[in-house]
Amino acid sequence: MSEEKKENKIVVKVLYELTEEGRKENLLAGRSGNQSQSFELVVTDSKDQKKILNFANVNQQGEITVRLSPWINAKIYHDSPIVSLSDVLGAIDRLNTMKELDIQKLRQQQMEEEECKKERQEVITNFEALVEEKKTIISSWGFDLYLIDGSSFPCNDHNNKKKAIEILRNVDEREILRNVIEKQKEEIAALEARSDKTEEEIVTNLWKNEKTITIEYPHDIVLSVKAESEDDDEGGY
Repeated sequence: MSEEKKENKIVVKVLYELTEEGRKENLLAGRSGNQSQSFELVVTDSKDQKKILNFANVNQQGEITVRLSPWINAKIYHDSPIVSLSDVLGAIDRLNTMKELDIQKLRQQQMEEEECKKERQEVITNFEALVEEKKTIISSWGFDLYLIDGSSFPCNDHNNKKKAIEILRNVDEREILRNVIEKQKEEIAALEARSDKTEEEIVTNLWKNEKTITIEYPHDIVLSVKAESEDDDEGGY
């Protein structure tokens, strides 16, 4: 006599959470109105068992638990009671779809973040390269970038750095330097024309006895003007 094949069955503990609408529906059906719901389910079909086990947690004692209210961005609540095997399988399908969509969304976010990091690094690199290239017309830089003609613009964040790059790319260095020289000439002339005799004497002294006269301007600009020797003009002794 051949032995009859023993039926393979698994016992599954199902846990899930109900919304208020679901709790009301459960009460009308004569069941518990609790938010947290649980029941046991016997599964005999091998395909259903495989589907459930792929989703379930199995502890060291071999107990199977299916949690149908996991966190996927937020905790999942069900609007209708889950009471049968078909309800459980349907909920598993919906949750798997939500998880897949969530994974895709996470991957997209990671790709966008990576692209953003590359773009930000490119902006920083371009900005620093331009600052180095234009250092002859930049007096100081930090939260604000100053050109030696006194103009300034902020560069303390990513968007401002992008604007600063455009300004630095289009700036006319020769025009700025010409403006600075003209401004310095006007200030020197104004200083020499002052009626304050003491200061006039000091300025005269500087021109006669020093090789250079140093004039300080705002934004850390320092101009050194070479003083021509009267002896040199006459050809020396």
